[in-house]
Amino acid sequence: MLRIGLLTSGGDCQALNATMRGIVKTLMTNSEEPIEIYGFEDGYQGLIYSRFRVMSPADFSGILTRGGTILGTSRTPFKRLDVPEADGVEKVPAMVHTYHKLQLDCLFMLGGNGSTKTANRLREEGLNVIALPKTIDNDTWGTELTFGFTSAIDVATKCIDDIHTTASSHGRVFVIEIMGHKVGWIPLYAGVAGGADVILIPEIPYDMDNVIKTIEHRMETGSRFTIVAVAEGAISKEDAALSKKEYKKKLAERTSPSIVYDIAKEIEAKTGRETRVAIPGHTQRGGQPDAQDRIFATQCGVEAALGCLRGEFGYMIARCATYRSRRSPASSSMSTPRATWCARPRRWASASATNSLGWNPPHRALRPRPTYFDLAPPLTPSKVANRNRRAGPEGPAFTYSPRLFVFLLRVPGLKFSCGEIVPA
Repeated sequence: MLRIGLLTSGGDCQALNATMRGIVKTLMTNSEEPIEIYGFEDGYQGLIYSRFRVMSPADFSGILTRGGTILGTSRTPFKRLDVPEADGVEKVPAMVHTYHKLQLDCLFMLGGNGSTKTANRLREEGLNVIALPKTIDNDTWGTELTFGFTSAIDVATKCIDDIHTTASSHGRVFVIEIMGHKVGWIPLYAGVAGGADVILIPEIPYDMDNVIKTIEHRMETGSRFTIVAVAEGAISKEDAALSKKEYKKKLAERTSPSIVYDIAKEIEAKTGRETRVAIPGHTQRGGQPDAQDRIFATQCGVEAALGCLRGEFGYMIARCATYRSRRSPASSSMSTPRATWCARPRRWASASATNSLGWNPPHRALRPRPTYFDLAPPLTPSKVANRNRRAGPEGPAFTYSPRLFVFLLRVPGLKFSCGEIVPA
């Protein structure tokens, strides 16, 4: 019997269900043992208080296109992990106790940076944990892409598209607040895709004079409207020069709901143009996942499940290089913006080995590894050696990367593996 736990932690997004579906379907297809699935309700709170439901494969049927999470989610801040709950329960010991009480073989955690830090803490406690990168902000260390990101871009882009018509009809300036408290991936991508005239993101402090000049230039050249896409965490050059303490004090004294209202007010005062604010808000987290999110979430689920069957734990599933997927060690993705690749998978411990908590993990009999489909012309030994030499300390440049689908299509100079294009 293979017993697994699933939990979704932190803010929700559109592709959580698609990811869990990928995990379960892959385990059911590839495991030679029966699967027992425990779904923890409301994130780490379910693991702390042992709130779970025993699930069947049927529970994961028909949820590929469903947004949100069928398990529910909540926030358990990592910085307060060692602070007892209101009722006095110690979080980490309670989670470890639940894990061992259910005799879990692996815990799959779908979450962002903070949730993955907590997963790493559980790894340090001796639990078998695999993390999967969930966040609409696309800011998780160690991966180039997170599921939920592209769907959020679609929602924000549609908002900008829809604002265009009313802005041009009335000749107004619209300031649109896009989610992105610490990073500006969504407003940047949505702004470019939606044709925003000004994009303000947290990474680049803005100069209000330049914003005004842009709007006035558009007015002089005959444009009836201007679209300004603003990340919720955008910051001016003046505020960026303040100390952290001074900036927090200024935010506490702010009377407007958010920065976009201050920007809109200043634009209207300096240009004389009628200015409006639009906030798509939490619609950016809701709705169905788009096609790219469904594919990437499924790929993440497949990678995580196969890693579990091979006995590879303590990892976060990541896309670490363009057109390739790798796993980054959880500890690396927590502490530094650098992911590394383990070329030699770690197997399950033998029956005689024990972890730090004295629990004996069972040995898993794995099916033979699937064949890597190479549809490109064969490489000579010298070319293979040159490629592996260029890869550096991360290991071979072209290693096996399991995928759910294989496209039987021949294109000169390319390899295809489960929807992944690898330059030959």
